[in-house]
Amino acid sequence: MTLVLNLPPALEAEVRTLVAARDADGLRRVLTEALDPAVEALLETPMPATAEDFQRALDTLAHLGQDLPPLPDAAFTREAIYGDHP
Repeated sequence: MTLVLNLPPALEAEVRTLVAARDADGLRRVLTEALDPAVEALLETPMPATAEDFQRALDTLAHLGQDLPPLPDAAFTREAIYGDHP
């Protein structure tokens, strides 16, 4: 997973200054504060379903209509689908 952190110009300048000064503690503090909103947003974002979740959803959908009667063949004719539209 790749995370992109867009820093405002003032914060980017502060990061550059801290890197140039080799101030690891200051850099950690600034980056931690900058990451807080990104972490909150990431935790609020729903994660993609796993393959098992997807399969379970498909199985549920497959069983929804199993008690419905089948459509007659006449329902699939051109006239039945398009009606009076050419």
